[in-house]
This record gives sequence, C-alpha cells and structure tokens, in this order.
Amino acid sequence: MRSLFFLSALRGLVRDTRLGLLGWFLIAGTGASLLVLGAGIVGGSGCQRRDFAGKLHLSFDDGAEEAVTIALLTTLAHYRVSASFFEVGSHLAQLPDHGRRLLAAKQAGGHVIGNHSFTHAHFSRLSRAQIAWELHETETLLAAFTSFHLIRPPFGDTNARVRAIFHELGYVEVTWDVQTADYSWEAAYKRGEPGIRERYIQHVVEQATKKHGGILLLHDTERITTDNLPAIIEALQQHGFAFVPLTYFLELKQD
Repeated sequence: MRSLFFLSALRGLVRDTRLGLLGWFLIAGTGASLLVLGAGIVGGSGCQRRDFAGKLHLSFDDGAEEAVTIALLTTLAHYRVSASFFEVGSHLAQLPDHGRRLLAAKQAGGHVIGNHSFTHAHFSRLSRAQIAWELHETETLLAAFTSFHLIRPPFGDTNARVRAIFHELGYVEVTWDVQTADYSWEAAYKRGEPGIRERYIQHVVEQATKKHGGILLLHDTERITTDNLPAIIEALQQHGFAFVPLTYFLELKQD
C-alpha cells in the first residue's frame, strides 16, 4: 500500500538512469498507468490527452540518410529530448543494411519508432490488401527495433474505413497536432533566401503556440529542419514549452 501511495503521489517526468540518457518514466496523475519509455513496456488505454499544457513531442517523418540521422540523434541527446520516428520502408530498403544501424541508434537513444508505409501511399485510395501490404513490408524492417505497432498515414490521409483496417491489423494510428509544413519552406532555404531560417523558426514557435503544445510534425528529409534543430528546440524552450515522450499524449500497449 505504501508503494502504491508513493507512485500515485508522483507528478511529471522522473529520470531513470537505468534506461539510458533518454529513458524516462511518466507516471499518470491518477497513478493508474505506469508508462515506461525506453524499456519497451507501456501500459494504458490508448487515449490521447486533450490538455497539452505547454508540452511538446517532436515527431519526425520519412527517414533521413545516415549522416543526417546521426546529427539529429546527437542533437536530441544533447537537449535530452525524446522523439518519435515514422519510417518509410522503401527508404530503409535502399540502405545497405536496410537501415538496421540507424534504427538501432534510434532505439538506443530511447526514441519511439513507427510505420509510415512502404511507398508513402495515400491509404484512402488503397484496398485493404494493399494497406496490409504497405504495413507488413515496412514492419518486417522495424520489428526488431520496436515493441509497438504504430502507423502514421502519409499525408494524414485517413478515414473511418482506413482506421478500421488499422485496428483490425493491430495498429495504433498516430497523427499530429502541430504541422510545421517544413517541406513548403525547403526550396527557399536551399536558394539561400535572406532571413528564411529565422522566419521558419518563428513559424514553428507560432504554430506550437496556437495549440499550446501537442505532437509536432517535422520531416527529417528537409534541411531547413535538420540544419536548424538546435535553434528550433531552444526557441521553443525559450517560449516556455517542455519536451515530453510520445507516451505523454498517447498511451500505448506493448506488442
């Protein structure tokens, strides 16, 4: 009884050094769920929080090349930010080891890894069999590096039928709350347009402020995001945002 009382009294995030630099415990306010990121054990109902309360989670789509990924992971470790990465299977398949080294590095950093389809397809246009194939082909590459079946539909293209198929196949759909649309800024950034970096960072802060937090969508294939991630993190922190694991917003069940 004393231990249960102790757990229920905890608030917020508690560092556990046994899980590595980015292993964190999140104790639900009721004490009813123990969410452990980095240990692969997550209990909960799968319900998303409605009150973001200035909490942000960084989430990256698509899957970058090795040098970019290692730089991202180094930055996230430096700022002690736990992120999620949603992988396109065809990108992984092009790497010599099918991305195993990079997936292992993400897992070792305490980050969550999810499925982003194999061909970056519009799921609403696909049959059930085609959706199942997209998920399965990518999942075979991810299986050794995640305990969860998470899916982020490309383009956010989902509907009741697609969500029902996800559920039948045992997947949890993870979308986003804050859209940075970094891809729409990329061309100007590559051209070296004056002030584009500063305007983009301010845009990210403004978008996060509108929702007062939530799951923030970025793309690790866009240089305007990957080159400037330290400045993005610092700007968000200066505006009062705190970074949390995905499990703060979405309680997940271990496979």
